[in-house]
Amino acid sequence: MSKEVLMNEDIFEKLPIGKAIAKLAIPTMMGQLSTVVYNMVDTFFVAKTNSPNQIAAVTLSMPIVLILASIGALFGMGGGSYVSRLLGLKEGNKIKNTSSFCFWVSVFISIPILIIGLLSLNSITKITGANLYDFNYTKEYLMVIFIGAPWIILSNMLIQIIRSEGNAKDASLGLIIGMVINCILNPALILGMGWGVIGSAIATITGNVINVLYYFVFFIKGRTILSISAIHLKKDLEVAKNVIIMGIPAALVPTLISVSNIFLNNLAGQYGSNPVAAIGIVSKVTSISIMLVVGLCQGVQPLIGYNYSSGNIKRMKNTVNLTVLISFILGIVCLALFAIVKVQIINIFIKDSNIISLGSGFLLFMSISLPILGISNIGMVFFQAIGKPIQAMFLTVARQGVIYIPLLFVLKNSMQLNGIVLAQPISDFITMIITIILYMSFIMKKKKEKENVVEAVS
Repeated sequence: MSKEVLMNEDIFEKLPIGKAIAKLAIPTMMGQLSTVVYNMVDTFFVAKTNSPNQIAAVTLSMPIVLILASIGALFGMGGGSYVSRLLGLKEGNKIKNTSSFCFWVSVFISIPILIIGLLSLNSITKITGANLYDFNYTKEYLMVIFIGAPWIILSNMLIQIIRSEGNAKDASLGLIIGMVINCILNPALILGMGWGVIGSAIATITGNVINVLYYFVFFIKGRTILSISAIHLKKDLEVAKNVIIMGIPAALVPTLISVSNIFLNNLAGQYGSNPVAAIGIVSKVTSISIMLVVGLCQGVQPLIGYNYSSGNIKRMKNTVNLTVLISFILGIVCLALFAIVKVQIINIFIKDSNIISLGSGFLLFMSISLPILGISNIGMVFFQAIGKPIQAMFLTVARQGVIYIPLLFVLKNSMQLNGIVLAQPISDFITMIITIILYMSFIMKKKKEKENVVEAVS
């Protein structure tokens, strides 16, 4: 094994848990923060056109972008979960096979998606909930996004695979470099060239291209046990099964967010473009806290998976507990900040008094559940990391699907527009309770198994 891989094993096995979490999660959190900047920069500069319809177009297009990202997550998170467990079992050759499988399948799948997306552009634009005023803007944005679909898929796959061996620094650095390019191109193309939403989409795709090129260089340098070489692509049903089974819950997260956002946008769109624009801005603002928590949880996934497969259950449990505590503190800080300066935050994006009024109220509603988000997120990541797809999938479907979507309709009927916005935090609280029950049931089962082994030995 390379020196870098051995150093990563020291992080998994020997480093104090707090320091191990910091080393793995801080780069991942910064990487996720750069994703937030990606999206916020788009909204910020499109908002400078003073066109609510263009802001709405970016908001309406995001579910499609998330679906493309979910395809990358299917192979990235699925392969990453398996790689982390293989590291604990010292299975070097199978790790290379797994990472190569994830890369090449992502490449092969992305091409037909590009073609189908472009051929079905009108139908897809209608599905997003675009109306007469923002339809063409939405269609133009999505056209560029589908052209760059392979780069979005590969970027989201590679970052997760690289993280899985504990190399959070390089994984996040590629994302941050792409974010910087996006930040430079957005004002130049949207305002400087006057291209509006098309310029925003081009900047987004260019950032993803730079991400992928950086990761290619990473693999060429060979400082990893992973591989994307076709030489290591072997027929192995066990690899394919583990990647896909564990990848489905991960892919469901952005997919269900996309589906639920389509419902959200369609329901909010019944009240006009202003509520859609306000919800779009608020979603970008609250995503700061959400993506930091997601980054924290994703960062510790290799630590959880490695210690579970190597039998160090105590270290695994302590990792989960400390992660929940950190996420709670983070959520409290963000909730307090958003509550204090909610009007000023919305005012940064747009000067329209109606949207500022709507957005400031929405921001307070959508921030209520931020402190407890870490519980449901670490629950999903925990069950993915230890190879329990049913529990991981159940939590994923619960939060964004079977709980949230019905709540949207129920609360809309009883509370109108405010009910639509409150559906997500209420869904988060319900999912938190389910997560605690599932996690404690698993821990009690492991404790009982250990006691039975001790009794059998004695």
